[in-house]
Amino acid sequence: MHIIFDSPKQFKIELDRDDLSALDITYQQMDYNDGHTREVLQGLLKRIGLPGGFHGESGRVLIEVFPRANDGCMVQFTSLEATHSSAIRMKKAKGETAVFEFDGINELIDGMRAVKELFSGTEDSHEIEIYELMEKYRAIIFIDREERRLTHILGEFARRLKKPTLAAAYTVEHGKNLGGMDTFFGR
Repeated sequence: MHIIFDSPKQFKIELDRDDLSALDITYQQMDYNDGHTREVLQGLLKRIGLPGGFHGESGRVLIEVFPRANDGCMVQFTSLEATHSSAIRMKKAKGETAVFEFDGINELIDGMRAVKELFSGTEDSHEIEIYELMEKYRAIIFIDREERRLTHILGEFARRLKKPTLAAAYTVEHGKNLGGMDTFFGR
């Protein structure tokens, strides 16, 4: 479990597969209408304590859950307390998620081969999950920063989907997980 305090009004909890297993829940099972999910989220809040200025218990809180690589997820808590300013600020996370859709297996393999060549010998951090969805293939790519070369290279083999967080969540929920790069190329 990794906690990131973005501001007094917002923080994130990153949970890996082992964390979720210890909590007896998966990303796919998370639904705030479910009693167990509410217990898990409230337990997380109690366990970490709340930073000063975050009024989660006395006010409204927006809770968003995003898929992460290797069956993990990120839970973002945002206090919806009234602010003095009517402007809304968005804080961009350090990591980027990109989702590419391939028409066939050959395009997928060629695209993944190109990505492997792009990142070979570099220290750029990236994780890739590959899914089959509606007779097409999708790659969800998690990178530390926007990698323009990646977009150009994969653009030759696939379409980059807009609204990557939404596309990733839909893919994880409805697609068949085929594994990561290692599934196709080994380590």
